[in-house]
This record gives sequence, structure tokens and C-alpha cells, in this order.
Amino acid sequence: MAEPKKEIRLNESENWYEVLLDGNRVALAHFVPNGEVRIFDHTETDEDHEGQGLAGQVVQFALDDVRAKGLKICPTCPYVIHWLKQHPDYIDLVA
Repeated sequence: MAEPKKEIRLNESENWYEVLLDGNRVALAHFVPNGEVRIFDHTETDEDHEGQGLAGQVVQFALDDVRAKGLKICPTCPYVIHWLKQHPDYIDLVA
């Protein structure tokens, strides 16, 4: 069986970054835009895809995008807060 096609992208109209497998959203990191800050308030992974590292991948993709755009973050989602503790090289993004 072939590996599913994975895409991680920004879905600007929904204010979230998402992981798609074969075109189906299976994980996301939601944010609330607030000027030059993105408030990351929720991360979720579909139950069938938990434990595959997708939440971490979408958060890293999101924070790389935030950094590239010169923005900052305000993490209120417990998962994003935990992820930042595990990846201190991203702590400079916290407003």
C-alpha cells in the first residue's frame, strides 16, 4: 500500500495551519490573528492519526511560517506551550 500524500499548509481563510493526508485534513493548529501576533489557541489531531507526530509537525511548520513573516506568537494552547518547552530555539517568537 502506498504512503499517503502529505501536505502541510496555511489555511488562511480558516486561521489555521493544517496537515492533509491524501487531501483530508487530519491535524491542525488554530490561531487568532492580533496585529503582528498570532494567538495559538488550539491544536488537534484526528483520533485515527494520533501518535504519528502530526501535531508537532504542524506546529513547527506554523512557527517557521510565523518566523519567516516576522510575526510573533502568543501560545495559549497547552500543546503549543509544551512543544515550545521541548524546542527552546523557538522561544524567541513568543511576544
